[in-house]
Amino acid sequence: MGLSVSSWFIDQLSVRNNNLLRKFTIGGSDYSDLVLQWPRFKYKWDAVQPISLNMQCAAESGHLDFFRTDKTTLRSQCQVSFGFTHPTSGDEFALLYEGTSDKVRFNRGACSINLLDKMKAFGERIVGNADSHATWTNSSLVSDIAWDICTSYGGLSDVRSTSNPDISYDAWLAWAAVWSADAVYMNADFAGTKVNEALRKIARMTRSAVYNDFTLIEFTRFSDASSKELLLTEDTYLDTDLFIDDATIINDQWLLGAYDVNSKDWGVAAQAVSSSSVGSYGQRVDVQKDENIWFVDSANTVNQAQRLIQFTKDPADQMRIQTTLYGLQRSLGETVRVNDTLLGVSSDSGFRLLAVDIDLDKCLVQMDVDNGMLLMPFILDDAKYGLLDQSYNVLL
Repeated sequence: MGLSVSSWFIDQLSVRNNNLLRKFTIGGSDYSDLVLQWPRFKYKWDAVQPISLNMQCAAESGHLDFFRTDKTTLRSQCQVSFGFTHPTSGDEFALLYEGTSDKVRFNRGACSINLLDKMKAFGERIVGNADSHATWTNSSLVSDIAWDICTSYGGLSDVRSTSNPDISYDAWLAWAAVWSADAVYMNADFAGTKVNEALRKIARMTRSAVYNDFTLIEFTRFSDASSKELLLTEDTYLDTDLFIDDATIINDQWLLGAYDVNSKDWGVAAQAVSSSSVGSYGQRVDVQKDENIWFVDSANTVNQAQRLIQFTKDPADQMRIQTTLYGLQRSLGETVRVNDTLLGVSSDSGFRLLAVDIDLDKCLVQMDVDNGMLLMPFILDDAKYGLLDQSYNVLL
């Protein structure tokens, strides 16, 4: 959820409560002065689901009585933003949340306003049904399947340009280019699956991030380190928590593909094994299959099985990092580098950003990152080997 704001705005994020401005609008009108407590909400890498906010506002002097006197206002468009006052150009804001009010409660001089984003209606739609399956049988790119699910079945805009109000078209194009370049194809068969569950299945099968970010659905493949990075040092975070879980290890990965919907048989059973990991931790077997979406042939299935095991053959370092609003600079799926001398984590270590938990009331961001979801580049020193015409070259 990288913010599209000025470099001056980004500089302000590094200081906690640095003259922060917060704005809450209902139907375009500003009700910020009535807010008693600002909300907390979370974005997660595989969660294409409604994000609900609850705004606690003062209900004194009848400022919010319109909800009772004109019931049509119950479906008002609402926005939550934050910003700072520039010394010369005035107030600058960044949008954090946009949704529609759907429930209000008046109690003891306060009004609780519940908001839901547009993923609420999206998540209630289904892909196919028992009488008419939604099928992709001609070796489709997974990006095309996801596009059809979002637009034809999910009701989102099908405009193929950056003006699309529902889908991050640049992100979708970059994601599609990966599958096209690698000639990775999938087939699918859905008979009444909710659209957000269908996208979650795609995210899991392809090791991609598919999520709603503000008002857009984003797509990012988990592979090499992103060129968009955020460096966190002792000066820019407040606390770190690192944990390692033995249960995350998988070193014998099976992936089933080439599914036949009629016979219920799998045409391919691909296996990828990390012998070194088996020797170190013991055999950890996982079988991954999905009867709704699958890789079409042996080459695609084997390729994905080998790719999956790269992420899971060793236990990952997982970190939970607390920052100021400085942590809002990067989008999910992008790279975070952490320098923590106490933990022995250097800025050379990259982590994948998997979740962001925003507490706008306390001006805090909690970031969940994982280095097992990231394939880092290595550096070849030609000063030693005499192979390249530069001293250091990053090879991905």
